[in-house]
Amino acid sequence: MRKYFFIGIIAAFVISCTNNYYAAGNKLSAEQNHVSAIEQYDLSVKKDLNGARKTKSEIARSENYYKLGLKAFEKDNWPLATRLFFLSNSPEADQYLDNCYYQLSEESFAKQDTAGTLEYYNKILTYLPDSELTPEIYNKRIRIYLNRNKLKLALEDFKKLWENYRNDEFTKDIHPKIDEIIPIVTKEIIKDRNYEELISSIDKLITLKDYSINYSDLVNLEIALTYTKLAEIELEAKNYTKAYQFFLNSFGYNQDLAEKNQARIEAIKDGFIAKGDNYLENLMFSEAIESYKKCFLIEKDYLPAKEKIAYAIQREKDAKEAKILYEKALESERDNNYSSALKEYLESKKLLNNAEVRRKIFEMKNLIRAKKEPRAFAQEIVLNYKKGKLANQVYAIEDSMLAKYGETVVDISGWKVLYTSNNLKYDVRYDIISPYENYYFIWKVNLRTREIIALNKRSEELMK
Repeated sequence: MRKYFFIGIIAAFVISCTNNYYAAGNKLSAEQNHVSAIEQYDLSVKKDLNGARKTKSEIARSENYYKLGLKAFEKDNWPLATRLFFLSNSPEADQYLDNCYYQLSEESFAKQDTAGTLEYYNKILTYLPDSELTPEIYNKRIRIYLNRNKLKLALEDFKKLWENYRNDEFTKDIHPKIDEIIPIVTKEIIKDRNYEELISSIDKLITLKDYSINYSDLVNLEIALTYTKLAEIELEAKNYTKAYQFFLNSFGYNQDLAEKNQARIEAIKDGFIAKGDNYLENLMFSEAIESYKKCFLIEKDYLPAKEKIAYAIQREKDAKEAKILYEKALESERDNNYSSALKEYLESKKLLNNAEVRRKIFEMKNLIRAKKEPRAFAQEIVLNYKKGKLANQVYAIEDSMLAKYGETVVDISGWKVLYTSNNLKYDVRYDIISPYENYYFIWKVNLRTREIIALNKRSEELMK
């Protein structure tokens, strides 16, 4: 029991002592003895078991540091004032602390101690961001960066000024200096860029454009060129949608390039259409449609491509129907029913007018004629060869022989059509004979194709 009694007495003594530290601090503070008061508050903070009183001691200690700082501040003792305001760590102290750092930075600057100056600027900007001196500090630091050719750092500071203090006098003051470096920075940004750097450089260039006073056209052109380069890269990779978007993005920055890029877009679409047309001409319908569809990667619902696709689909249907008619015509032809075959080939031609069906129509007309009067048809083919040129040459030789030797001497056979082993091939002859010189002309005529083949040298010479 006595043990607990003594413990209680000791506890009461400790509480009494710690309470005395706080009370002593208050008494010393009231007497303007701030240094001694701070010592007492320190002891209270360290030893007081009462949480509330400990907090009061911390606040009172801060206040005394603040008052000491004010005294140092009034005496222009910036290093001491700085330390005291820093220790105070209160909003009231911060209102003076930034001025202390500022005065210290001015002293460093006067001594050409750039590193020290920048260190004080950094303390204001980092620890006292709400200081009314912030715009001025950024202004001063930007000037140092510009003098040291640290353009990237200067731009980073100006960005903060521009975003937060655009209408401030210090922002307006430094803005022309920033404008002067825009061509240099632009040149650096656009140098040796890969794809990823092209992407990231656009934001940098757009920021420069925002800052620019006199170089907007220069920066705008580089933005447009960058988008164009990205578009061409995507085109090379056949990423047409991305390429189109990059081209579109370039339009707002340079009118001349916008016109060229618009023409480039149209040329790409025209290329897809032309390629599709080529596929369609060769009856490659699926390939044609796929080529037309690529236009939609550039421009959604592109009307010419829609129309081409609809036409290709119809042409494919026509081609299938034409093939059925063509196969039917072949059957009729094999049965020697040339009139029916001709009719079916003509119907097929209406749906699909290709070289093969035109050849068949030509042959069927020849076969129908050959069936009726093969000999007359064979002679007619020779007489009409090259619009009668072959026959006229024969007649010219005939006239020459008659003029030379007279009708009584020259024997003329006239046109003779002779049947050969193939009922669609006939020999057509014309002989001019005299005791002095003779001409034997003979050609083999294919009634199906109207092809003429010379069967001797003289006949061949007349065909040239």
